[in-house]
Amino acid sequence: MERDSIFLDTGAWIALVNSRDQWHQQAKKTYQMMPRYWERVSSIMVISETYTFLRYRMHADVAIQFLRIIEEAEKEGYLKVHYLDYGIRKLSEQILHDFQDQNLSYVDATSIAIMKLLGIRKVFGFDHHFLSSGFELVPSLDGNMH
Repeated sequence: MERDSIFLDTGAWIALVNSRDQWHQQAKKTYQMMPRYWERVSSIMVISETYTFLRYRMHADVAIQFLRIIEEAEKEGYLKVHYLDYGIRKLSEQILHDFQDQNLSYVDATSIAIMKLLGIRKVFGFDHHFLSSGFELVPSLDGNMH
């Protein structure tokens, strides 16, 4: 059963925060148009990857501000951050094993595992690996929301 949920991937967070990112305008537009009733989900792995990118490619202040945004969104019930447990870890490793021919990162595999376990079909991001895993990218390749 498809849920009214969307998984926020690293690429979406970076594009939202970094005004120089090639996807910034599209990410802002997508985020603003996203239905309020969609449950927004991310993972501690995605948060870690985003923080690291922002810290080393932009500035420590930007990375810290990102963490504040995440904390506030969680407090307000606007974002649910998932942590890895044994089941997610094992499914992630199985995904990495099954898709050795694809260039999946460990973070990608954990994201896919979480989405599979929660029945989430939509991903806010720009990573085409999600398409080949059967998920719907938001925005779509044509730039529209579905």
